[in-house]
Amino acid sequence: MQITALAVHEGTNSLAIGLTGGEVYYYKSDILKYKNEKPRLLHEGPHSITALLFKPVGKFLLLFVATDYTIITITIGGKDRDEKVSSSFFF
Repeated sequence: MQITALAVHEGTNSLAIGLTGGEVYYYKSDILKYKNEKPRLLHEGPHSITALLFKPVGKFLLLFVATDYTIITITIGGKDRDEKVSSSFFF
């Protein structure tokens, strides 16, 4: 699999990586505390990921995932857990 999209959010030390197989992996790290979490698979789909974008909204972080056919919104919340709330828009 090849990386096709990348998004970095400095405020939360978050990184999202999109792959050609339609997977999106989420990494969170705290360099000051030397704490790294294992990557989490946030999304699996049939189409290659074309773009990723983080948008902070209050205590939550939205991750927009784009393919050639859909835009998916994933809500990431809390320090220790992630919640997925997906909305798809088809073209």
